[in-house]
Formats: sequence, C-alpha cells, structure tokens
Amino acid sequence: MNKVSKIEVHKLKKLSKEFNKTASELSKIFYRYNAETNKILPLMDDNFCRVYMRCRENMEELIKSYREDSIQAHKLAKEIEMER
Repeated sequence: MNKVSKIEVHKLKKLSKEFNKTASELSKIFYRYNAETNKILPLMDDNFCRVYMRCRENMEELIKSYREDSIQAHKLAKEIEMER
C-alpha cells in the first residue's frame, strides 16, 4: 500500500469513528429528551404532537444516517487496505 493509501485509510477510519461517536452522542441526547417529552405528550395539543413526531422521525433518520456513514467509511478503508 502506498503512502497516499495509508493516509486515506487512516482518515477514513478516523472519520468512521467520528461518525459513530456523533451518532452515539445524538442517540443519548435524543432518547433522554424523548423519555421526558413522552411524559408530557398527552397534555399537549395535536399541533405540538404532530410537530414533535416529525422532529422525532427526522432525528431518528439523522442518527441512522450517521451510523450508515460510519459503516461505509469503515468498509471503504478495508477495501483500500485489501488492494495492497
């Protein structure tokens, strides 16, 4: 593996770890907030509930996207390593 490939692999692995770390941190915050919000949700009006559910879906998609990006970066790093 040439020097450029080693640098690419290192950067991809680091990026993969960062994506995973970000997803984990977002997940912790989201689920803590979600647990608290679920306690008051029955007291809120329909508009609030609709907006909240849309935000919740978006956050779940964002977390999923970070996890998928982490996996893809890791796979790409492995592919580059295998090409040597």
